[in-house]
Amino acid sequence: MQPGADHIIESADFLTVKGDMPKARMNLRALAILKILEIQKRPATADERAVLVQYVGWGGLPGAFRNIVTGAMKKGWEPIVEELERRVSDRELASLRASTLNAHYTSGEIIEAVWGALAAAVERSGINPASLRVLEPGAGVGHFIGLRPPSVRASKVTAVELDTITGGIAQALYPHQDVRIESFGATRLAPGSVDLVVGNPPFGNFKLGDPQYDTSAPQIHDAIFLKALDALRGGGLFALVTSNGALDKRNAEPRIEMAMRAEFVGAVRLPNTAFKQNAGTEVVTDVIVLRKRETPISKAAAAKEPWTQSILMGVGDSSTFPVNQYFHDNPSMVLGTHAASGSMYRADSYTVEGSAEGLGARLAAALPSLTLAPREAAAPDTTRTDTAKPEKPLPPGLPVRVPSLDGSMIEHNGELFVAEKGRWTEAPFPKDHRSRLLALHKIRQAVDRVLESQVKGEPDEAVQKALKAGQSAYANYRKAHGPIGMAKMSNHTPPRKTLPNRHHYQAHGVRRHPGVARARNARYRGAAVVPAPVDAGTLNGPDLTTFYPSGEQGYTDYPVLVASVARVSLS
Repeated sequence: MQPGADHIIESADFLTVKGDMPKARMNLRALAILKILEIQKRPATADERAVLVQYVGWGGLPGAFRNIVTGAMKKGWEPIVEELERRVSDRELASLRASTLNAHYTSGEIIEAVWGALAAAVERSGINPASLRVLEPGAGVGHFIGLRPPSVRASKVTAVELDTITGGIAQALYPHQDVRIESFGATRLAPGSVDLVVGNPPFGNFKLGDPQYDTSAPQIHDAIFLKALDALRGGGLFALVTSNGALDKRNAEPRIEMAMRAEFVGAVRLPNTAFKQNAGTEVVTDVIVLRKRETPISKAAAAKEPWTQSILMGVGDSSTFPVNQYFHDNPSMVLGTHAASGSMYRADSYTVEGSAEGLGARLAAALPSLTLAPREAAAPDTTRTDTAKPEKPLPPGLPVRVPSLDGSMIEHNGELFVAEKGRWTEAPFPKDHRSRLLALHKIRQAVDRVLESQVKGEPDEAVQKALKAGQSAYANYRKAHGPIGMAKMSNHTPPRKTLPNRHHYQAHGVRRHPGVARARNARYRGAAVVPAPVDAGTLNGPDLTTFYPSGEQGYTDYPVLVASVARVSLS
């Protein structure tokens, strides 16, 4: 089946769900559809995309989760909490809980205003929109992709999103874009490979996780800015929505680093109500616009630029707060009134009060006229530095969602494909290994079917049928390749948490069944594709159903089988 079309958001009015409970219910509907797409391995229909695009994340919705200390549920939220726990894994649930503090999606009218200025610049540049390369760090579910104006809708977007559920929804909505489910710190971008940087990346007092930028920019948003600027070509434009701390904090070093790379075009400060309707939070944000320099300037020269400095500004009767020099010199670029009435983090702190009424139009009027320099040469075909030759076209029908764990393997029409940096790639395995891996994959499918039959509470006959299919797959493998533990493969150890733990399966109804033996106390330690004989007592992980109490010569097969499909690496 061919991938579905990229979703087009016709109007910013789509982001109008009001109230915490309705937002949570809409999120659950989107989650249900995503899980169906994963199981059925197919693209989303137009009707399904219309629901997926309504996902607003869990920022400002702590009621959807149990109290982390007591395990208690907020009164009235019990059905939401229980359904969310049923629909996601323990690992996904922990990730969603952590996002309640910072997963605040941008309102449609702000996105439209930013894109309006950028699209006008593209038109004036004479660049063919079909060759336009766009980078979006921290993409969420991809609203900046879906709200591209018609004039730049042919552009190609590289969107990076860390959260697997959020990124999975973005991949389902925009299958023709390069949506990478990974940390922006881990993603690889060729220098000067993109024309535009746009979006609302995460902000906070933690590091990006890229050693190249963490020292000079210890806060994640600053590091994202620097890495994105390095990917931007000379004359390219940068327009990101971020916390006011990026421009206001007293430490000017990150801004100086940015000024060395880019010219400051302007900034607009939004009132604390800008995210209130969509994300349920009051936070002061800025839209920062930069233009990449053709040649960097010295640090001394960059430090002299006024926008790199913040000064103490009197606010109210007696309070003073650091505010960027640019807003002191250009008060009209603040779409509200400086105040000391509080923020999402603490009381009596700097904020900007003002109405969100007509904010999109006011932002569009305040944004400067932008100039995107024409290219001197065609943009690269890819932003990946590890691509030495054009990628081979992949056959249609591969699942829309690509696992975030590099090395995850799938079989499609008798061929093997491996997840690599958010894309499926043809498995580069030696031919003499492929038949063995395909046979292992059939066992993996059988293992999944046994677990599925138990999780769904299917009749005993169905469980027995799934078990026999697994035994048959195992017997076929053994006949062709010998005991699984005899295979000579790599001893590469996959990352932690590649598999659900036993509590996840126990919570979902996996049980003992007549004729189904268990590898007692089996613990998954991180064995890769069956590197050597493994004793049940030395593994570290799930205690789950297996086809045999143990493999030949004392090998414990099932935990090794699970490990073998979590990460594939051959010598």
